[in-house]
Amino acid sequence: MRPPHILFLLTDQFRHDAYSSSPNSLNRTTASTPNLDNLAQSGARFSRAYASTPTCTPSRASIMTGRSPWDHGLLGYEKDLSCLNYTTTLASTLDAKYSTFVSGKDHFGFNETGDDAAIMHGFEGGAIYDAGNGQKNNDDYYRYWKTLHGDDVDPVQSDTNEYNITYNTWRGTDYVFPESQHPTAWTADRTLDFIEGFDFGEGEPMFLKASFHRPHSPYDPPKRLHDKYKAMLDSLPGRFLTDGGWDEDNRNRTDMLAEDWHGDPGDEEARKSRAAYFASIEFVDEHVGRILAKLEERGVLDEMYVVWTSDHGDMMGDHFLWRKGFPAEGSTHVPLVVKWPRSRQADFVAPGSVVDAVVEMRDVAPTFFDVAGVLRAAVERDPLITGKSLLPLLTGERDRLRDFLDLEHNVAFQRKYHWNALVGEASNLKYVFNAHTGAENLFNLTADPGELRDLLDGDGWGEERRQMRQVMVDQFEREERGPMYVRDGDLHWPRVPLQFSPNFPCYDGYHPVQSAAQPTAA
Repeated sequence: MRPPHILFLLTDQFRHDAYSSSPNSLNRTTASTPNLDNLAQSGARFSRAYASTPTCTPSRASIMTGRSPWDHGLLGYEKDLSCLNYTTTLASTLDAKYSTFVSGKDHFGFNETGDDAAIMHGFEGGAIYDAGNGQKNNDDYYRYWKTLHGDDVDPVQSDTNEYNITYNTWRGTDYVFPESQHPTAWTADRTLDFIEGFDFGEGEPMFLKASFHRPHSPYDPPKRLHDKYKAMLDSLPGRFLTDGGWDEDNRNRTDMLAEDWHGDPGDEEARKSRAAYFASIEFVDEHVGRILAKLEERGVLDEMYVVWTSDHGDMMGDHFLWRKGFPAEGSTHVPLVVKWPRSRQADFVAPGSVVDAVVEMRDVAPTFFDVAGVLRAAVERDPLITGKSLLPLLTGERDRLRDFLDLEHNVAFQRKYHWNALVGEASNLKYVFNAHTGAENLFNLTADPGELRDLLDGDGWGEERRQMRQVMVDQFEREERGPMYVRDGDLHWPRVPLQFSPNFPCYDGYHPVQSAAQPTAA
């Protein structure tokens, strides 16, 4: 039996609470996202989806392999995934049954043989936009850009920009070129080209990945959308503030530079940032709508699986932090929506349902393998696939996939953000261990979704802390991480920063980070 067509929508740096039908919106103003909302109403939203290693490349490694951070081996941000030695990748595993294509940001690097070709990791075809890395390596988008503007016009910078924006700034401004030339529009256009030319007859089904770089900075939406959110500035959320608690030391910079990762620019500037971010989200949503409409026009949308998620979130000033790489919910917690074929509705939960199980990016590839009927074969080939298919949660066969979810990140920006964390399925407690200082935090995400109150600042949570610390010790010992992580039966610190675990397929040593600061760029 021929497997169903699949559309995989991936956005970059999209907060879990930033779309208007998010089950986690905290009653705050969000971006307007009617197309993503319609998709959610025809499928299910996951309220507790995470990116375990919340920067671009390690999270995309989880998506690509179905492995945990320790098992895919990329423990922090690395500029690309050019390693070609992974046993199993998403596209290569589906290749035997699907025609595979990717448009937009794959972020898997470029060949170093002189031709600068993007590394596809099994995709049969693609049209790649990789932002700053793509500009350097002359990817498909930048070749298109040069046909319009030549070599001397920077697609990000302009004398008319309100701010001198970059690929990692927290500020935003209008897109100053025709919006049809924007990378968001270009990614959708290349996706539509593929759909238009695809034969939906009796041949191989389609696995199509449309990967939008935005709302990752630069926050550069079209003026018409930016003006919309600037006009409602007072209703936009500013920052989550505390009464001098666990995150107060991040406030100490007020004269923030363009790419600062912490600081307090004031509520007005924080809201301006969010206005440009939300406008970028609405622009992505418009182009998602174009893709869904084209699939409906081709008569295939109803019987497809459609999955939308993001590789990580965006702190947007919460806890005086910006960008990603942190254990906080704004960074680690992501949106996840799954739509299934209408003809199978009797097997699934009601459309519009919310699934509350703790899930993670490592579960994306196993879900697609399950849809294609190759999950067992993939796991037999690669026992390091520890992600689980989401389908049993969507059919009601299971109500959880795990008891605890592990999260971690090598040094992000400064060594004080070198951390491991756990989220409990039943308790919804988040435990954070600082690998540099040994400090701990414990948050009740049900009662305190904004992580405003560290339970360890008071009394009465010592047993929960002890239990979750032991779960982390057991995990490290099960993964044979060694004395760098566990000594004398307890967590060890300070830990030498590690960029790769020994499970990284191109591993040639631990590669300890020597500097006190590790840049987190894309």
